[in-house]
Amino acid sequence: MQLDRTRIVVRQRGVLDTLDLALHVLRVYLAPLMIAMALGALPLMLINHLLIAWMLPDADNLLDIPARYLWHMTILIFLQAPLASVFATTYLGQAVFHDRPRLTEVVWEVMKLAPRILWSLVLIRGVGAAWLLLLSADRYGEFDSFVDMFLPLVLVTWAIGLRSFRPFIGEIILLEQNPLVGRDAKTITVGRRNRMLHGPASGDLFLRWWTSAGTAILLTGTVYGTMLFLVGVLTNDWRQGRGMLLVAYPAAIWTVATYLTVFRFLTYLDARIRQEGWEVELRVRAEASRLVAWLVVAAAVMCWTTDAIAQESTEAIEAGRRALSAGPSYPWYDKQEDGLRPVHVQPARESALNRGSRWQAATEDPQRESSGWTSVLNALAQGLRWLGLIGLIALLVVLTVLMARAFLMREEQGSDDQQPARGLSPLEADRIDNLPFSIAQPPTDLLAEAQRCYQQGDLNQAMIYLFSYQLLALDRHDLIRLTRGKTNRQYLAELAAQPGLQQLLRLSMVAFEEVFFGKHRLTLERFEGCWQNLDTFHEDLQRLVTP
Repeated sequence: MQLDRTRIVVRQRGVLDTLDLALHVLRVYLAPLMIAMALGALPLMLINHLLIAWMLPDADNLLDIPARYLWHMTILIFLQAPLASVFATTYLGQAVFHDRPRLTEVVWEVMKLAPRILWSLVLIRGVGAAWLLLLSADRYGEFDSFVDMFLPLVLVTWAIGLRSFRPFIGEIILLEQNPLVGRDAKTITVGRRNRMLHGPASGDLFLRWWTSAGTAILLTGTVYGTMLFLVGVLTNDWRQGRGMLLVAYPAAIWTVATYLTVFRFLTYLDARIRQEGWEVELRVRAEASRLVAWLVVAAAVMCWTTDAIAQESTEAIEAGRRALSAGPSYPWYDKQEDGLRPVHVQPARESALNRGSRWQAATEDPQRESSGWTSVLNALAQGLRWLGLIGLIALLVVLTVLMARAFLMREEQGSDDQQPARGLSPLEADRIDNLPFSIAQPPTDLLAEAQRCYQQGDLNQAMIYLFSYQLLALDRHDLIRLTRGKTNRQYLAELAAQPGLQQLLRLSMVAFEEVFFGKHRLTLERFEGCWQNLDTFHEDLQRLVTP
């Protein structure tokens, strides 16, 4: 291994150069990096599915966006990204000096550091707290602003503070392998190394992290939008189904996290170069290793040629002394002493001033007066570049917010315009909007509309209206509570105290899901079996109302 011949050129880079280089590194090592990232991400994806998959509604509608599920999934992956990247980071650390590191060696290196990873990346960085928070969430309750919004925001704020000012904790543990606790005061622990590496450049690291965060948001939207487009073109199904939400959306974020892992690793190299002169250290160590090799070879050769060299050197010295004594006089040679005499040279002042040579200690730099202004202008230009980049990101965020706001206002205005036309009261319209599925044009009387479709032979549409009527009737009698985001089976769980109504609703629900989601044609016997239960349904409701 030659330390000065690395796969990635070790030199200082700006943030834009680092983002560009990260793309090239990802292209060269795409397959092993994706495998290494999958080793860490796949177990976490399974854990996330077990924790929050129940938040997805049963509806398969593009306009029905499961905000609660997307919110928690985004936060989980954001907190877990450093943990998932441990294998990819170790692979990159070895790839700097080796052409193709072996993944088995990478896995073994990570396993040896498991306790430090568990403490620093799971407990300290908020991953464990997020898991406990979601495990304690009420699966059958409504959206809780404290549990679902405030506490996750606290975890995200904590993680942002750590990762924007201390982003290289993973590299310190995995590549430098410092211990968590030192045996004496001279031991460089993880915490001590953390302060040494991040302290002097905390401002620059903060700006770089926010630049990468803005880039990540844009890339995630682009990757997920591309997936939606490709699925729509290939299958002619433009709905945002459960498959897209369960697989494609997390995969889009994990893909961007892989790119940002490479960016963070390159930023770590840049930080070491700027603060510790790492590229000089590598070159010195490489030259030292080569020098040792040459010294070994030279020592072996000298053992064989010592006598010949001694004899030849004596004859050469005598010949040189005779030549200098017989020849003309030289100002630097003393014939009587057979030695060298000093020669005093005074260079011309004009020549020294015009040459600008570094060997002339007495020369003055003609640009010394303007060096202060040059540094000020360079700092000002660097600041303007950062301000321009931050302004561009802020502009994109503002445009996104304005577009979303305009879309929501248009939807709200459209719903307000349609409400008087369909003759529904505001309370009844809210109940219909909170159904776990969407009805294109809800009628004023759902039961009458179901009967009309039944008489016309449209049994599928009649089943949809019948099941909708039963859910609204149960909500009016406070037996269930219609809330956007709940599933049909959650409403069944709320009827646990009324087993008769629960059984009637289950029969209608199974028939409805075959029609609405499965796109099957409902038979007359199945529909009439549900329709004939209406009298029993109304009697049970009346019995609960009558004291």
